[in-house]
Amino acid sequence: RMTTATRQSPSYARRQALRDADKSSVITVLNTYSIEKYYDAADRLLETFQDAIDRRNLDDAYILGVRFGTFSLESLPKHKDYSKVRYKSLRIRNSKQVEEVLQKVERVTKRMDAEEKIKAQKKIQEEAKQKQAQEEKKIIEEQDQLKAEEKKRENLEKTKKEKQANLERSARLKLAALMKTSPKQERKTRVAPNEITVDEKNISINKENSEGKVNDPKKTAQATTAVARERDRVAKEAKKLYQMQEEQLAYEEGETLKLLHREVEEDFKRQAKEDEALVTAVIEASKGEECQESKSSPETQYTPIGMRTDEKNTIKLLRETVIKQERRLKITEEIKIPKLIKKAKQKLAQGERKPALFCVARKRRLEKDAESLKDAIFNMETQILFLESAVEDREIAEAMKAAADTLEAMHTGIQDNGIDDLTETINEVSKTMEHDIMLDEED
Repeated sequence: RMTTATRQSPSYARRQALRDADKSSVITVLNTYSIEKYYDAADRLLETFQDAIDRRNLDDAYILGVRFGTFSLESLPKHKDYSKVRYKSLRIRNSKQVEEVLQKVERVTKRMDAEEKIKAQKKIQEEAKQKQAQEEKKIIEEQDQLKAEEKKRENLEKTKKEKQANLERSARLKLAALMKTSPKQERKTRVAPNEITVDEKNISINKENSEGKVNDPKKTAQATTAVARERDRVAKEAKKLYQMQEEQLAYEEGETLKLLHREVEEDFKRQAKEDEALVTAVIEASKGEECQESKSSPETQYTPIGMRTDEKNTIKLLRETVIKQERRLKITEEIKIPKLIKKAKQKLAQGERKPALFCVARKRRLEKDAESLKDAIFNMETQILFLESAVEDREIAEAMKAAADTLEAMHTGIQDNGIDDLTETINEVSKTMEHDIMLDEED
């Protein structure tokens, strides 16, 4: 029963997950097997527990300690020979082992709590750093955006001033050209008064002014209106040109983003192909190493004698699966994860933060997969151990049964051959010899 303090322990969720994953590994005690075999299995489990503690593998140590305690306190007492006097020494020794294991499990729990506290503190620090980095990035982006807007505004003002200056220059040049028209050009351009255009009227006005004639206010107003219209037309063309430039800039930005996304997708596809080729090469190399080891060393995996075909196939399947998962775990931890870390650093150094974050997220998923693979390998190895122990127990039981049948047959054969008559004859001979001995003593 879990108390409130236990549930508030930093490592409670971690230990609960380990217990849930180990529910399928409960050992069932059968009365048909000797209780000594179960005590031997408990000793082997205790050795594995101590080895996990020496390796500082807290998860394995915790689950093995809980498994040992559950087996010793709940499963073993259900055996019919548990309370017999002849097994009292084994029972006392197992009880002492349980006390020691529970104390060590408690120390392991404290270490797990300390680890979880350190992880929580690191997580808080990382979150704070990430938040600070995001805020700094946001500030930098806002500053860059303000600078870009300010630069854009300055460019617009500069362009506007340049267009205004060009417009004024053009207007001055046109007026100067109108005022400097030659007499020969005047004769060519002079037409009827009712056919004179705005520019021609301006030319006539300027010529009359240059010849000293009296100025016509109406013609002067018409020339001023024409200049204003020309100025408006130039301003409209400048505005239209500015809008076209804005549309072109937006289109180029959209195309740049599309190109960036396309490059990221192609990079991930290329990375996936490289990983697949690398995994295939590693698998082929490991297969070659296994074949070479099997040729060089004639010793193979231990297999109990008298194992049935389905049992052999089951253990073989488990061992092959363990080898495959260990190979996959090696590829993940030694090749894929370091490669992603290196790639993330390169992208970050190049200023490509988004692809770097993708690499970090993928690395975290691979780390979770690696932890799941470790748990699965441990469970399969435990199942192999229990299967082999069960086969050995069955062999011992069959041997003992055969010995009992043989002894019973031998006793039956002796009785059928006249064992009673033989016993009477031996008794008579014994009495005769005793009588002779007594006579000799009297003589």
